[in-house]
Amino acid sequence: MKRKITLTVTCAYLIIALTTLLTGIPAYGQQVVTAPYFPLYPGSWWKYSKNGTETYVETVLTDPVVVNSVLTTVIARPEEMEYVTNDSFGIREHRIKENSFDYTVTFIPPVLLSPPLATLGQLTDSQGTARFDIPSTGTFDIAYRASTVPLTFESISVPYGTFESVKIKTTFRMFGTINGMTVDESSTAYTWLAKNIGSVKRIEYYDGKADEEVLIDTNLPMIKPILSPLHFLLLKRES
Repeated sequence: MKRKITLTVTCAYLIIALTTLLTGIPAYGQQVVTAPYFPLYPGSWWKYSKNGTETYVETVLTDPVVVNSVLTTVIARPEEMEYVTNDSFGIREHRIKENSFDYTVTFIPPVLLSPPLATLGQLTDSQGTARFDIPSTGTFDIAYRASTVPLTFESISVPYGTFESVKIKTTFRMFGTINGMTVDESSTAYTWLAKNIGSVKRIEYYDGKADEEVLIDTNLPMIKPILSPLHFLLLKRES
C-alpha cells in the first residue's frame, strides 16, 4: 500500500500535493482475510514500471521503527519511506518520510487501510491528524480523512504474471493550514493486491493527473505469512 506526498517550498510558504493508493466496481458481501495480501517480510522487494517510462524498486527494511509507541515496518522507495503495520488491528499507515526535503508526516491515529477481516463493498473510514514535522520550519497539524473499500476479486495480468487479486479503492484528503498556507488536497486510487505478493498494479488520481504502476519483478513469495492468532482464526473461518 502506498501513499506519496510531495512538498514544495516557495519563499516562506509551503504547498503540499498528495497522492495515495487504490478504485473499481463492487461485488458485495464476500469476506477476505487481508493480512496475506500485504506481506512485510524483511528484505523482500518489488520492482515496478511507472507509466511505462521509468522503473523503481521498493524494499522492506530489516530494522523496525517505533512510531507513537508502535513498532512499525519500513518500506523504502526512492522518494519516500512508509511506516506501516499489518497485525490484528489490520493494515495501518503510521508515517511517511519524504526523502528530498527530509520532512515527515505522522498520522494520529494511524490511517486504517484495511481491517483484518474485510467485507467486499464495505467502507472502512478513518480520520485524525496529519502532523508535519519540517526541519528548520516547525511542526504543523492538519486534518486527514481516508476511506477504503475492497471492491471485488479480479484476475489481472501484469508483466510479472497473471494473478487472482483483490481490487481496492481508496480516497484520501488532507486539509488545514501549514505555515499560513491553506492546504486542501485529495486523491483517489485503485490497487490490485495478490495473496503473498502484495500490490501488482496501482492507479492513482491526483491534481488532475494519473499514475499507473505495474509489477515487473519481485522476490516474493518467500515464506509463508507470519500471522497473529486472530488471523489464524479468521483464515480457518474463511476456509
